[in-house]
Amino acid sequence: MRDMTSAELQAWLQANFPKENERHEWKEWRSLKSNISGRKGEDLVSYVSAIANMDGGCIVIGVQDKTLAVTGISDFADYTLENVVHRILGKTPGLPSTGLTVEALVASDTRATIWLVHVPKHTARLPVQAHDKAWQRDGDNLVELRPERREAILREPLVGEDWSAGIVPLASLDDLDEEALKRAREQYAAKHQREKWASEIAHWTPLQFLDKARLAQHGKLTRAALLLLGKAERAIALLSPNPVEITWKLPDERVAEHFHPPFLLATTKVAERIRNPNIKLFPSNELLAVEMPRYDPKLLLEALHNAVAHQDFEQAGRIVVEEWVGRLRITNRGGFY
Repeated sequence: MRDMTSAELQAWLQANFPKENERHEWKEWRSLKSNISGRKGEDLVSYVSAIANMDGGCIVIGVQDKTLAVTGISDFADYTLENVVHRILGKTPGLPSTGLTVEALVASDTRATIWLVHVPKHTARLPVQAHDKAWQRDGDNLVELRPERREAILREPLVGEDWSAGIVPLASLDDLDEEALKRAREQYAAKHQREKWASEIAHWTPLQFLDKARLAQHGKLTRAALLLLGKAERAIALLSPNPVEITWKLPDERVAEHFHPPFLLATTKVAERIRNPNIKLFPSNELLAVEMPRYDPKLLLEALHNAVAHQDFEQAGRIVVEEWVGRLRITNRGGFY
């Protein structure tokens, strides 16, 4: 960064950190002596916790509140750019060390020094603490992390983790539905019918097929196998406490029905429950009306399959199909593509 005068530095700060919010904080601390780790809820480590518990951001030290005029730090106590990062980390359990940096900027005319403390986002499912509490911003103040925010952090997906691929040690072939297993093999054979080894599929043992279809690992069944092919009562028991359920509802009529594994078969049953009458369309350039279903059956099944495939079962929620006259809504917990 080029040398900037105090006024130029102020303008640069105003452009890059225009507003105090969950990502940006300004502090007119002329002394660092008791402000790095001092009064809980007011010191730097508390603000680091609050910002990290959202999406990360930056704390600007040595500027005037609201105007961002450069006042500078005059007393660094025994803090330096080299040691302050380690001392912050020592006071903020859970804070990722990667991404935490402190940058000094010096005004070329007044020699006033400011610090930019770049704060990384928290690690998935791990709130960042300071003074034995996890913090978050509430207006202009910091408060202890609210239950709903803590819950959101604790339910975040872990990078690279695939819950459905996890092994269920107590599961066996006896826990699978024979009709669902047969249907899965048929669909797998149809998909791979052009492969050189397609003729071998019919001769595979059930465990060989499940391994090939990535529903088992070295003969051990995965959660996905139970979700797609499992007998209802066994899948519910083995996957507890995670609910494995699709709920179909008619809210206006207070009607509901619940569907359980094997989801390979259950999604078809759910689609059959959806009221899908033929409707008449009158094209502007034709005399006769065209009749067609209100919803394309293929699109209904695709939406249901997406809801199952991208459901975050660890969030202890259900896939919900809600139906009104002329409107259908399918929701799940997680990323619905």
